Amino acid sequence: MKIALIGAGPRNLMALERLVCWGISTNYSANVEISLFDPFGIGGRVWNPDQNHELKMNSLAEKITLFTDQSIEMAGPVHEGPSLLDWALANGRSFIEEHQYHHQKLLLNELANLNKHSYSSRAFLASTNSGFTNKLLIIYRITLARPYVQNG
Repeated sequence: MKIALIGAGPRNLMALERLVCWGISTNYSANVEISLFDPFGIGGRVWNPDQNHELKMNSLAEKITLFTDQSIEMAGPVHEGPSLLDWALANGRSFIEEHQYHHQKLLLNELANLNKHSYSSRAFLASTNSGFTNKLLIIYRITLARPYVQNG
């Protein structure tokens, strides 16, 4: 079975996680090929780490996650993961420093001031989208023969 996800924003990153969990839990993973298409890369056009840093999220950093938890009614296994705040405090600095984001200094400054009462920038969440995708690939031992985000 071949599945194409058009767009690499948070919604399709969550759909990717659900499809991978479904494939593994139903033993279909060897027979499923998932392609993710977005000309803007992980995060898509809207969730770009190089966008204007003044654009803020409308949810607290401690409430945002791309992972599932027990509060969601769904088929397939739950795969809990960190909130944006937890991920940022544990991995944010090294992840941001490893990448050459246009607004790297702003992202690091935001990280230094991030707390449970913070509304992060959209650019900051965008920088974590790649971290989420990397973690998903590692946890489920997914190997990609070529880049998974392709120009459409």
